[in-house]
Amino acid sequence: MAQEYHLIERRRHRRFVVNGLAYTVNCTKPGLITNISLGGLAVRYLDRKQWADEPFESCRLDLIVGDNDLVVRDVPVRLIADVLLGEDGSSEETRRRRRSLAFCQLDRQQTQGLAQIIERFTMPSVYVPLAGGLL
Repeated sequence: MAQEYHLIERRRHRRFVVNGLAYTVNCTKPGLITNISLGGLAVRYLDRKQWADEPFESCRLDLIVGDNDLVVRDVPVRLIADVLLGEDGSSEETRRRRRSLAFCQLDRQQTQGLAQIIERFTMPSVYVPLAGGLL
């Protein structure tokens, strides 16, 4: 008899899919924001120099939407997951990856900036969160 597995959604905040161009920037690693919530975001990036192999516990990012239409600076994040996105024939030196990041101790201005990004530049995802999540 096959076992049944149920995924438990641990996010506290609803995720939103970003419309258009939104990206993150830290010192050298830009990434395209694929979804965002008040608790965190997912970023797709090209791993050109084995960035995924470098130690990463937390850092600060700038979030930029459109042609600098909205910028939220110095956002503290911590790493939740970093995964390889399938084999697409890219070289070993350029791998597509997705990094899931949680926000940490945002100030009021950062929280307002995130709310503006969600309000102005996203559409709701299909997912509906269960209560008691982490993000």
